[in-house]
Amino acid sequence: MIKKAIPLLTLLLVMFWPSASQAYLDPATGSMLIQLLVGGAVAIGVTLKMYWEKVRFFWQKKVLKKDRPE
Repeated sequence: MIKKAIPLLTLLLVMFWPSASQAYLDPATGSMLIQLLVGGAVAIGVTLKMYWEKVRFFWQKKVLKKDRPE
């Protein structure tokens, strides 16, 4: 079974092996990537801001539970 699969896998590897690409990335591509990163950071910040009270209450509850002697 394995001996029959080796030629097929070799053929697929040769067919889909990337060769030299003639691609061009213009300056707008870098700008778009920076915009994506900044937008992601802002989205995380807004999400934390929306749920800040829940997050703060959760951590305060953990700290109070840890500091309380049992």
